[in-house]
Amino acid sequence: SRHGEYAQGETECNIPQQVATGSGLVITTAKNNWTCGDFNINGSVRHTPSAWPYITGDVQWTTFKFTYGTVEIRAKFPPQATSLWPATWLLGANCQLTNIYTADTGYYTCPAYGNTGYAEIDMTECYGGGWCQFHVANPGFGIGHGCDATYNVDTNWHVFTTVWTSTSIKQYMDGVLEATCNQGIVGPM
Repeated sequence: SRHGEYAQGETECNIPQQVATGSGLVITTAKNNWTCGDFNINGSVRHTPSAWPYITGDVQWTTFKFTYGTVEIRAKFPPQATSLWPATWLLGANCQLTNIYTADTGYYTCPAYGNTGYAEIDMTECYGGGWCQFHVANPGFGIGHGCDATYNVDTNWHVFTTVWTSTSIKQYMDGVLEATCNQGIVGPM
């Protein structure tokens, strides 16, 4: 349980009740006033809890790490008019320790966005004018080489597949190649 990323102006509380498991993993977002903040690793309050208009879920592995491989996610995204910010993404393993306490980067072992050691693969990130996009941050976005691309996603169920090798990251939707990032990322996700 914690707030989303303060640095990006997120307005949600990530709470366990919005994550369900069974025949798959389901994360839901709802308009619901909730009070949350975030914490330092020692358990002290980092940002004082306050009320936020949305609740959602977040899945954080604390020990699972990998370098290269294929990640496949079956997901359904809301319409663009909702003004939500749904995403499926990977953050560098060096952020595993801190991300369960705070979503802000630049804290303890998690480098700040744009700094050496920061790595992020946004497999499907939907917000703003481009609905949706694929991005690779190594250590920042806008690195070119096909690492920043927009592709259309509707409100139906789709299978999103990310294939990560030492030389590239390819993003597929329903088996169709949407983007190829011709740059490797050093370090585990």
